[in-house]
Amino acid sequence: MKKRRMSIRLSPDEDSLLRTLHRQSGVPDGQFPQRPKFWRRFTDVWNEATDRSDSPEDLLHYIMTRRKRPRGRPGRWEPFGDDYKPLKCPEPDVLSEEHWAIADQLYVELGISADSLLVDAATRQDFLKRFVARTGEHVPDLLFVAAIVARRKGGLLPKTGRAGSEGGEDIGFGDIDMVG
Repeated sequence: MKKRRMSIRLSPDEDSLLRTLHRQSGVPDGQFPQRPKFWRRFTDVWNEATDRSDSPEDLLHYIMTRRKRPRGRPGRWEPFGDDYKPLKCPEPDVLSEEHWAIADQLYVELGISADSLLVDAATRQDFLKRFVARTGEHVPDLLFVAAIVARRKGGLLPKTGRAGSEGGEDIGFGDIDMVG
């Protein structure tokens, strides 16, 4: 049974600093996986400035959890909006139709969310390992996940049946109310 992922805890000053660093970077959090070198540098700068040792996935999970708060709720992480030029998002045609069919099948079999693939390195590696075993095709993990997220945003990913299913296990962002 998977454990619910808990968000890191930040002081108000740390939260403010992370928001400033993120805003100054100009890189939307949804683009972090597409930019692994940036994502690592961003995390390194954060850890040096705060004397912390958070992982890239920890920071992304914190930002995403805060962003998923309802509008108007204190502590909500506001998206960049239209005042910036979004980075190019990978197209879902990163893989062939046959390979996407296998990726879709794995996505449903494992019952995980695209967001979980972004913030959980072990889940991401397991998903990709299973994909490679079935297809023989290797794709860099973060590029693969960025393409899955783009596919989800385009409405092309199948439903996993997790939402609203009785007895279904939801390990995604259930800790949203616990973010301090």
